[in-house]
Amino acid sequence: LDPARREAALVALAVAQHAVVGLDQLRKRGFTARAIQQRAGCCRLHRIYRGVYSLVPRELLTRNGHYMAAVLACGPAPSSPTTQRPNCMACGSTPG
Repeated sequence: LDPARREAALVALAVAQHAVVGLDQLRKRGFTARAIQQRAGCCRLHRIYRGVYSLVPRELLTRNGHYMAAVLACGPAPSSPTTQRPNCMACGSTPG
């Protein structure tokens, strides 16, 4: 993709995911490791978790954005039906 289309694809994805994107998603849209590092260095991407970034600073991320970041941080769903994925939505919650 040319830079303008790559940028548009990033914005469209971020809008659909509450301003949060995963590293694999960035790579699939043509962003190199260097480009991602440069964006993070000049505050165009904000690291939320390892491999998870936001287009807005952490303090401006909505609750749904934080939830989405947690889901992306858990990684892809397992391919085996016998393997369970951790319940990311319960992270940090208290019973009761």
